[in-house]
Amino acid sequence: MKVIYQICSFIGKDLTWETAIHAVNYLRDKGILKKLISLNTIYNLKPNNSNIINRKKSSMIYLFRPLYRNKTINNILLPTIFDQISSEFFIEKCDIFHGWATHSLLSIKKAKKLGSKTVLEVGSAHILEELKILVKEARMWGLKYDYSMFNIKRLMNEYMITDCILVPSEYVKQSFLKQGFSAEKIKKLNFGIDLKECIPNNYDNEKFRIIYTGSVTLGKGIQYLLSALQNLNLKDAELLVVGGINDSMKNLIAQLLKRIRIPVIFFGRVPRKILLDRLSSSSLYVFPSLSDGWAMTVIEAMARGLPVITTKNVGSSELIENGKEGFVIPIRDVKSLREYILYFYDNPSEIKRMGKNSFEKINKHTWEKYADGLVKIYNEVLQ
Repeated sequence: MKVIYQICSFIGKDLTWETAIHAVNYLRDKGILKKLISLNTIYNLKPNNSNIINRKKSSMIYLFRPLYRNKTINNILLPTIFDQISSEFFIEKCDIFHGWATHSLLSIKKAKKLGSKTVLEVGSAHILEELKILVKEARMWGLKYDYSMFNIKRLMNEYMITDCILVPSEYVKQSFLKQGFSAEKIKKLNFGIDLKECIPNNYDNEKFRIIYTGSVTLGKGIQYLLSALQNLNLKDAELLVVGGINDSMKNLIAQLLKRIRIPVIFFGRVPRKILLDRLSSSSLYVFPSLSDGWAMTVIEAMARGLPVITTKNVGSSELIENGKEGFVIPIRDVKSLREYILYFYDNPSEIKRMGKNSFEKINKHTWEKYADGLVKIYNEVLQ
């Protein structure tokens, strides 16, 4: 079996999806990877020479980061150009072409024309299902939700023409089934965790510390966490928010903070080591997202021994059994969120019990397990 793996990102430390790095390294080690097509390829950084590019080469990448982070360029222009170049110059005959959603349409067409089977990796719910939720949410709060019809049409074409849609969770799988896709076309494979980052918690915090990590956007549901905390008098408690704040959220957050009586500390974006340290010094992880295909943030918290409160629309919630590793609630359920926060506050022994369960559970979800499952899916697609 020979696989071409394509991702419109830089393959380098802190510059790509962790999933892609582990998949590519595993495929290369097993002699299965025929070619990696990434932004490194376009910038001629020769990614095939090593598993992850070295620091000297990566210095050139940083020159492109301002462009890469521009929303219009990153979400529309760059994926389109990348796919066009890839399809014309880099796609060749292989057994499996594996591309990530939003930047693989032309490449899938080229690969299929050459007789290859195609796998589209989709990290989020079906775009129409997700759009329903996020547009409704924006209207509820008097905000605007921006989306690109060009990207939506392109993405839906990718869904239709690929042989297999690879998803990380049951939540994402069900979103495709609701849109009429056959169960045979959808393959589920949970993402993994780097066991080096799994460190037991000592649970000796002097404060009851709630932590939220990730981008601060309407879709991530932080407005419901802040609503749940309003008017609560919790002695020796605080909320940590680690992640960049979307400009459209600043006024809403300012309004919600007026009725919160515990300290709320915003850290913005921080280096990964600091993020993990913040998790280790916390008591409870809360992530009330409205739609998240997997949410690596949840399993990062579990890897630091934290109990979790999250929603049914977060893919990694399928790892959490109510009352064992934390609690899973419906989206927008402020009442339940408030009750469970108070439950942990009033029962510190439950923080320790469920936190240890979280740690034990996530240690079974390794990247090696993900990679083995990926090759198994490739073989199923080839049958």
